[in-house]
Amino acid sequence: MRIGIPSEIKPMEGRVGLIPEACSMLVQAGHEVFVQKGAGNKSGYADAQFVQAGVSLLPDATAVYEKAELIVKVKEPVDPEIEFLRKDHILFSYLHLAAATDLMTRLLDIGLTGVAFETVEDHGRLPLLAPMSDIAGRLSVQVGTHLLHQPQGGKGLLLGGATCCRPWPRGGDWWRCGRWQRGTHGGGLRGSCHCV
Repeated sequence: MRIGIPSEIKPMEGRVGLIPEACSMLVQAGHEVFVQKGAGNKSGYADAQFVQAGVSLLPDATAVYEKAELIVKVKEPVDPEIEFLRKDHILFSYLHLAAATDLMTRLLDIGLTGVAFETVEDHGRLPLLAPMSDIAGRLSVQVGTHLLHQPQGGKGLLLGGATCCRPWPRGGDWWRCGRWQRGTHGGGLRGSCHCV
């Protein structure tokens, strides 16, 4: 199969659809893998690492979409990427179509096959959604801590309190919202901050 990994162009998205190690496994299994030049830069993967994995680098997204049968992205396609998609493509990415009915209609009009990462199940588990939830849980603590700073409009609380002063100032209260991956990993990180 011919597999293409374009650069992500959605604002604030710096990940890459497949890392060099995964590309290498696909190449060893007999697939052709095409990566857009610079696609891994924001994730810390240089073009040379993809080349070393046996990938063919292509100059732009147009070339990737032209060569590939399977398109692997992180986030759902946005304009102008949607214009590159064809009926014979298989699109594999987070799609979130329940919240993006316009995108769903456009993909249906194209007639391609779409597989949403968030719907892939393995024995009742969501193995591709779990890492996203893990990251979201951990990030929630970091963002929450930032928002407690006075310049952000917060109360200036240090979540873990301050151990250098007696009596020790009490830290902020911690409320775990959610279950499963997001709540579990956020809660685990909270424990490492010594929060109440």
